[in-house]
Amino acid sequence: MITNLLTRFPAHTHPLTLVSDPDHVLDDEEIRVELEQRGFRVITERDPISLRHAVQQAQPFRADAPVIIITAGPVNALPYDLWQQGQHLALDLHIIFPGLAYAALRLLSLAQRRRLSIALTDLEPSTTLEYSESVRYLLHVVFDADPPRLRTPGRLLTWLDDYHVRSDPMADDLAAQLVADLRSSPALAGWPLRELLSDSGAPLRLISVAWAVFQQTTLRDRPAPPGDFVIALPFEHDHDLQALTGRLVANGSLPPASGTRHEQVLYAVPPLETALNVINGLLHAQLTRWEDWQAIAWNWAELTMQRYDPDRTHPAESLIRYGQYGPKIDAAFLTWLQANYAPMAARALPHPHHLHHIPGWLAYRRQQNPAMRPALLILDGMALADWVLIKATWQLRHPRWRFDERLVLAQIPSITAVSRQALVSGRRPTGFPDSLSHNRQEPQRWRAFWQDQGLPADAATHELLPAQATARYPDSITSRRTQALCLVSGAIDAKVHAETQGGAGMRAALDVWLRGDEHGAQGATWIEGLIEHLLDFGYTIAITTDHGHVEALGMSLPRREGVTVETRSKRARIYSNADVATLVQEEFPTALIWHDDGLLPPDVHVLIPSDRRAFTQKDLLVVSHGGLSIEELIVPLVLLSRE
Repeated sequence: MITNLLTRFPAHTHPLTLVSDPDHVLDDEEIRVELEQRGFRVITERDPISLRHAVQQAQPFRADAPVIIITAGPVNALPYDLWQQGQHLALDLHIIFPGLAYAALRLLSLAQRRRLSIALTDLEPSTTLEYSESVRYLLHVVFDADPPRLRTPGRLLTWLDDYHVRSDPMADDLAAQLVADLRSSPALAGWPLRELLSDSGAPLRLISVAWAVFQQTTLRDRPAPPGDFVIALPFEHDHDLQALTGRLVANGSLPPASGTRHEQVLYAVPPLETALNVINGLLHAQLTRWEDWQAIAWNWAELTMQRYDPDRTHPAESLIRYGQYGPKIDAAFLTWLQANYAPMAARALPHPHHLHHIPGWLAYRRQQNPAMRPALLILDGMALADWVLIKATWQLRHPRWRFDERLVLAQIPSITAVSRQALVSGRRPTGFPDSLSHNRQEPQRWRAFWQDQGLPADAATHELLPAQATARYPDSITSRRTQALCLVSGAIDAKVHAETQGGAGMRAALDVWLRGDEHGAQGATWIEGLIEHLLDFGYTIAITTDHGHVEALGMSLPRREGVTVETRSKRARIYSNADVATLVQEEFPTALIWHDDGLLPPDVHVLIPSDRRAFTQKDLLVVSHGGLSIEELIVPLVLLSRE
């Protein structure tokens, strides 16, 4: 089992351990956290120069401060002086999970391996399974995907809803086997099963069209996408489908029922209280993994959109309860961050986990497809809840757009000068210690990253998008020289900093932006036209943001910092002097000092409110960023394509 691997790394025994880990077993975040808690320093550098630099920093090797060097190749390919000194280990999936075909095990992601490890404590196969048998076994124990149980529309669509929330898709071979097994069900005849598995938006599109047909009316502003399947769903007698439809109506994904017959089908539309109960259940689970926090982030974002929807009214008790859950989530999230934030910075490929991983991830995809032209579109200040609303609007206006969504962590502190610069440069803040207070070097850093990937200096372009709705799209898009494009829109961030009415005001401002009626200012329709323009010219579009935002209450400004503060923000203050940071902290006992996380320069100390407060006029309601809340730090990363 995965957790048993820790027995191979006894503390205070070997000063240096070399590990051959071709399947990235030690990328498991719980193992990595446990190793660091035991005092191990883990080095994973692939570049020989970076490896040598990291090794020099870790010397001398000592048993009380042991070092682990991980390589994807054999340990004898490492420098001889290291090979000679170190203890040698080889980790292979087929040894960790005996009884299952190695080729099938390699189909699993890290999180899926963890679920397999947990399941095998009770369901270990009694005999060695062949490849096809192993695939079916993995579908059962890892994904809870049993074809006999999923052969009714309601059960399959409910399972798909839960499956896509994980943002951890199964490999193609696993999906192909599941599709083949489900095709034998008469109730699913003619269903686009492969698309429902591969496209997270496909199940909702199928339900939306069927719901419109069932109500004998067209969806308001929701035309059936051309080419989508029209499947008649048994809303009247499939109880699983009724429960799922009610949940989708409650979170705004489907329009409410029209007519008594359809209201009876839904029984009762779950109110805000039901959504809060989902959050409550998630918070009472074991929140040790990134996947757990992704589920909470998605649910909280959808709940936030529902809470501030101007067309909905909610009981006072539900609103009070909603206000209580933010601090609860923050407290649990902070505990997880303190243990996992730095270790996750080492997990860059094949999937990014931090914003500064994104350029490397795009370059990795470009290596696999040299014809790819990446376009990184940064919607500065866009929280995940904003994205939920933006995506729903764009799906209606552009039914051919497809969204491949995942979540990443913003940089701490989540201010533009730090987090966006990390995103654009592909570096941790330790890589740009002299420019933590401004973004003036972003164009050079974007070009430098792509030059390191072998592109000419003029092939990588960085553009700040104009604020006027009548502005032209950048000429760099159409230039044949452009091979890697970074476009930054400040439209949403400007609304964040101008907002004085809290979350409700931010939602209203976002609605206006999406409608595009801002009297000459750049609205969402301008961005949509930009996206179409990029698609027309063959770009692969990645949409993300440098940070989110949160509603916060003022607790006054620091009196003791004077000119010693490097960066002032309502949710974070950066100091280069630890004593000054501690002195200012005495004014705000609930604030914490974040430093020495392995990503920030060692002399940087960040004072951050540990609750939803802000360094501004006392009791003033603001929308801001820079802190450690789930809304500020968990942000979307979306690959947008056109069908």
